[in-house]
Amino acid sequence: MKSVFGVQEEISWSIARALERCLGAEPEGASARRHPQNAEAYDLFLQARYYLNLRTEVGFLRSLDCFQNALRKDPDYALAYAGMADAYSLSTRYKVLPPQEAWPRAKAAALKSLELNDAMAEAHTALAFVKLHYEWDWQGAEGGFQRALQINPSYAVAHQWRTWTLAVMGRFEEAIGSMKEARSLDPLSPNVTADLALVYYFARQYENAIEQCHEVLDVQPSFYRPHQLLGMVYLQQGLCPLAVAELQQAAVLSDENQRVLALLALADARCGQTGIAEKILSGLQAGKRPCVSAVDVGLVYAALGERDRMFEWLEKAYDGHDGELIWLGIDPIYDPFRDDAHFRSLLQRTKASQCSNSEALPGFPERPGDPPPA
Repeated sequence: MKSVFGVQEEISWSIARALERCLGAEPEGASARRHPQNAEAYDLFLQARYYLNLRTEVGFLRSLDCFQNALRKDPDYALAYAGMADAYSLSTRYKVLPPQEAWPRAKAAALKSLELNDAMAEAHTALAFVKLHYEWDWQGAEGGFQRALQINPSYAVAHQWRTWTLAVMGRFEEAIGSMKEARSLDPLSPNVTADLALVYYFARQYENAIEQCHEVLDVQPSFYRPHQLLGMVYLQQGLCPLAVAELQQAAVLSDENQRVLALLALADARCGQTGIAEKILSGLQAGKRPCVSAVDVGLVYAALGERDRMFEWLEKAYDGHDGELIWLGIDPIYDPFRDDAHFRSLLQRTKASQCSNSEALPGFPERPGDPPPA
């Protein structure tokens, strides 16, 4: 077992050389070492990926711990650094770690992975994800994802995460195609299918989003994300009681994920249950969770009709470089605020004003006076 990775590398090298003779070129990255010399490090890596895919607070923290232990076993394990970057990135997206802490660590891990092996799709994908959500460098992110897919066209995560770059730039048909490609490469992943529902939601294709959610629930009924997404869709369809029911279930299954609670408060407020929404808001601001998202707090204030407080918290999110701000330009939740000058200022500063074409914002009025993106 100690030599299993050496055998894998030898087989890969032999295949690459055979392909080189047949095709006249060596497949990119074929000679680079992907796996550790230590079997324990590989086992820890597999455990880390399992916990990462749970998309829960405990899962993210255990994932990070496993990646760190794998790197103690093999400090040159490039794939583990890329995985650690993904864990830090997703932990702040799912409100487990604050963005000021998680994003710089994610970037450092991605850069270390590239330093060790710059011909690895996972490393380029990890860095591109940071560029999109933390640096708001959409063109740089797109270039990083394209580079990853040049190296490995079959890397499902690169297709999956590239989808969000395409979506925030308003290229919805391409975004849907990219996520479908990810699903074809990883058909058993509930997260990929849930993300396909999410991109349908952003594109205002609500019936398709509902269909994808039920497809996930048929296979994994205890997964909270489809319930969350169904709640989001029902809110846009004006079906507030159904939205509340789905979001309540998502809150239980996710151990009261902060984003889910914010959406539940929004649904309660639209159902006339402002007292419940205010109670949820108090809980969010009480700091009971490890990381309070200013975007989520602002969302609840919006639900309660307190527009000025909403913008106050969105400005806090901007100052903290909260990655959730990239969705301002496409999330239907913010449709009522699109004519507000303050909102449009936020769009421009987060580069979301690039999503001003008719495909990105279906049904939205043209705004020829919008300033060009920075």
